[in-house]
Amino acid sequence: MPQFFSVDFVTRRVHLPKIGAVKIVFHRQFTGKPRMCTIVSTITGKFFISIVVDDGKSPPPKPLATDKASVGVDLGLTTYVTLSTGEKIKNPRHYQKTLKGLQCLHQRLSKKAQGSRNREKARHRLACCYERLANQRMDFQHKLSTILIRENQAIMVESPNIHGMIRNRRLAKLVADAAWFQFLEMLRYKAARYGVTLIAVG
Repeated sequence: MPQFFSVDFVTRRVHLPKIGAVKIVFHRQFTGKPRMCTIVSTITGKFFISIVVDDGKSPPPKPLATDKASVGVDLGLTTYVTLSTGEKIKNPRHYQKTLKGLQCLHQRLSKKAQGSRNREKARHRLACCYERLANQRMDFQHKLSTILIRENQAIMVESPNIHGMIRNRRLAKLVADAAWFQFLEMLRYKAARYGVTLIAVG
């Protein structure tokens, strides 16, 4: 977590201490003073730099919510989200769709000799499959949470007992695939950013 760094959008480089200039692909340009950066690597060998920026802006004020601009959100497994308006959004179940491919890759990995190049290739293919699964799940949740935040001034969302449900062996995989905690975190920080009232209901 280096603190003494600089960002150059012209040359598309980030200057890091003890490492030097690193060429990167920016997700977007920012305005403000960079405060902190975090470097992480994935199991597939990709590196990402997350930069915290102080733009000097305060969170927007939360408007007075009305019945027409408010919505209740119920989380589920068959139907991922059921809104108080009656609209239902189906659970994509990304893990179930990828399960056969994962099982095949696991079997191929188990048959490779320890320390061989073929085993490393098989491990990398399996890691890429898991990474693609996580990206699909995150993409779905980002799009859904953004729609809910943009279309409402207040959101009442169910706060399920995730830890208790995971203990049920019949529901554990489905609950883990739904990733409700990650979805609720997206709603929380997006609501704070855009001035939307978020109420968690037990």
